[in-house]
Amino acid sequence: MTPLAKNLLIVLGVFTVGYGGYFLYTQRSGTVLDSGNENEAVYINMLATTEVFIIRSQELSKINLDTSVLDDARFRSLKRFTKDVEDQPTGRPNPFADVETSSFINTDTE
Repeated sequence: MTPLAKNLLIVLGVFTVGYGGYFLYTQRSGTVLDSGNENEAVYINMLATTEVFIIRSQELSKINLDTSVLDDARFRSLKRFTKDVEDQPTGRPNPFADVETSSFINTDTE
């Protein structure tokens, strides 16, 4: 890489970092919580829902599932007795036609 290209990349990198810092600095005011009276109900609601989330998260983290039953030979020897569902024709040839004058299943397929 030529020295000119290196210098150009360094200048562009410094400019990009400087612009990113300036952008984040000017956007800082949007992340600060305002304690005005009109927004106080919103903040109280946000704190209440956060508290409920934390409580539920703690309750869920206490749960310990025993998955040893999945490693049992009897469980692994189970077989499926299901049948595949065959495709059935659905709908009408003209969905905008009256119900009395059109058939529900297209019987033209042979």
